Amino acid sequence: MMQMGEVWRLAIQHATRRVKVAVIDTGIDWNDPDFASLRRTLKTKSGGYIPGGWNVFGNSPFMTTGNCAAICRVLAAKANNSYGFAGVAPNVTLVPIQFVDDNYDAPYLNS
Repeated sequence: MMQMGEVWRLAIQHATRRVKVAVIDTGIDWNDPDFASLRRTLKTKSGGYIPGGWNVFGNSPFMTTGNCAAICRVLAAKANNSYGFAGVAPNVTLVPIQFVDDNYDAPYLNS
């Protein structure tokens, strides 16, 4: 069992830091109550903007959900929203990258 109370107590002083965490896996549903408030618009190198993360297979910001949602929930699920549980780092900005397709194949990783 993780004892996060002490970690959160120490981390609260740094709550305004803008930490982005990339999770490279299957993707998440931004409509999920634990993730909706964590979505941010990201600036690209070319000066464009994308909403949240990126789907490598679809070459778009739209993702399917899978294992990545579970990982992101443990990492950053919103606390005190009467849904699920609190993540270990609820103030981060999530950057999910769908690099695994719906069949859990990752041909880009195998090349």
